[in-house]
Amino acid sequence: MIEQYIYDLITADPELAELLGIGSGDFALYPAVVPKGIEIDKAVTFTLIGTTDRFPTVRAATVQFNIFAKTHTDTVEIANALATLFNGDTNKASGGEAVYFSIRVSESDLGYNYDDGIYQREASYSFKMR
Repeated sequence: MIEQYIYDLITADPELAELLGIGSGDFALYPAVVPKGIEIDKAVTFTLIGTTDRFPTVRAATVQFNIFAKTHTDTVEIANALATLFNGDTNKASGGEAVYFSIRVSESDLGYNYDDGIYQREASYSFKMR
């Protein structure tokens, strides 16, 4: 499952674990959305936005990361740490997935939400699996 692979690699990465750690071994890292009622300084959500299967056994999953933070600098720092971890990632396995290559497809600012005072950024990656 690509979601477990992503969660495992992010939480095992020292830089991202420090950026997203919220104490007690928990992380501000969520599938799909930040749960309602949670106040955040920094957080990342990840969503499977597409899959492609190729003959004979190659699969690709495109995952979008949504980055939220109180400062624009923090969104950039998290995006850079994700790029270090996943852009050009080769031959890792976790969560029942064996990824032989991943690459960033896009990254862009999504602006500032005046209602909650949070900057947003997205980064999408394609993960190739066998």
